[in-house]
Amino acid sequence: MKVNRSAAFLNLAFLAAFVAAMPAHGEDAARKAGLDPSKLSAIRGRMEEFVARGEIAGAVTLVGRPGEILSLEAVGFRDLEAQASMKPDAIFRIASMTKPITAIGIMILEDEGKLSTDDPLEKHLPEFKGQMVIKERVGGTVTLARPSRPITLRDLLTHTSGLPGGPPPGLGDFYKRRDRTLAEMAMASSQRPLDFEPGSRWSYCNAGIDALGRVIEVASGKSYESFFAERVFIPLQG
Repeated sequence: MKVNRSAAFLNLAFLAAFVAAMPAHGEDAARKAGLDPSKLSAIRGRMEEFVARGEIAGAVTLVGRPGEILSLEAVGFRDLEAQASMKPDAIFRIASMTKPITAIGIMILEDEGKLSTDDPLEKHLPEFKGQMVIKERVGGTVTLARPSRPITLRDLLTHTSGLPGGPPPGLGDFYKRRDRTLAEMAMASSQRPLDFEPGSRWSYCNAGIDALGRVIEVASGKSYESFFAERVFIPLQG
């Protein structure tokens, strides 16, 4: 099946194929779950606006609670050129799913009082203390300055930290080889100047998610893999 790229990267769809056969329960179920049925019913129209503006080819959206689907909508096209309609069981190519999973880990630890999303990153990873920001570039000259405030965990979660998004020099093949630890990558990122003041701009940042992964290790006392196996993936099996 041919899948249009703009639809394929819409992360809202990643559960649709798994749950498409499960029945939705409508307004009564929504009210019982404490949700506003009018807001659920507005989801389809909002997604159709994105399709009409050409921002996405199509989307599958889902709102659920354990054991039941409260809203499942398919809008737009799964193949834009062929004008083939989107289906609830459409197959999507997705990427960067460790990012929302990492965010789940941070929120678990916040619920347990082990950190706050408003914490400075340097509270958990001291190597980030004293990090500089690029103030000006003129020709081959770069002027550095102290940022107005340190990076927070919230900045990392929202891609507004100012950290350079790609891997540090000399580690460009990290995401292919996976031969470095999160501690090593966090240390390398901490030695680079920020591209902009924390919180002032948005810029997609893999390095920021790596840093959050390391925060999870430090705050939980477990490796990233062990933490998620014990706290998320194994419990989800049953």
